[in-house]
Amino acid sequence: MKIIHTLKHTIKHTGFAIAAGLFFHSGANAAKVIHDFNAGSMFCVVSSIQQPDAENLANQYFAGIQPIIQSEGVQFLVTFDVQEQLAGDHAAPFFSLITMPSLQTKHNINDKRLSEWQSIRELRPDVWSELRLRDYELSENLQLTLDSNKYYQLESFWVQTDKDDEFSDYRHSAEKRAKKHGGRVIYSAGVPATYETLGAERAPDHLVMSEWNSKAEFDAYWRKESKQPFSYLAAYNAWLMTLASR
Repeated sequence: MKIIHTLKHTIKHTGFAIAAGLFFHSGANAAKVIHDFNAGSMFCVVSSIQQPDAENLANQYFAGIQPIIQSEGVQFLVTFDVQEQLAGDHAAPFFSLITMPSLQTKHNINDKRLSEWQSIRELRPDVWSELRLRDYELSENLQLTLDSNKYYQLESFWVQTDKDDEFSDYRHSAEKRAKKHGGRVIYSAGVPATYETLGAERAPDHLVMSEWNSKAEFDAYWRKESKQPFSYLAAYNAWLMTLASR
């Protein structure tokens, strides 16, 4: 196992991270990223769209926030390239997975230590046209294994009020159909513990990440699944992604 630091790659692709430690198990034709999340730690999904000609401001933001997030134990794990936007209007080209020790970490950064980086935080609208940070608190241990040869479907669901039971039935059926085509859910969650955005949208009610062995298997599922939408969605975003190249 070796650590590959991806400072330039992460800055270029996500416009959010200052550094990342990616743990790769290298095979003949694939690389795997493996991370163990402890119960109580945070599973964080970040996506953004950078403003034109904002590279200097982005570097200023990174330099200002880096000492704080490092001292609080924030880790940038991996970046995904979006291969296809399947649904919705959040056309982020990249997603990042991040972890932090606990929900308290986020409160420390955004509340207790805000005075240390308030001026940096105010740069966000100048750096990004869109920015979404979804932070989920894990109730149990989780080992996440990601493979560069596979595809990952990320979905965000905004469910109409009082339709959670119907949505649960819908997801159960959708997961059974996906499994028949080779897909499997590797992480799912409800409303995030904290949600930050430059827009006005509320936090999604559900997030699901699924793994597919191939694009062909996903396409076979998606052609059928997309014709059977859930009737009670207020909004729906979905993306098909692969691990970003090193």
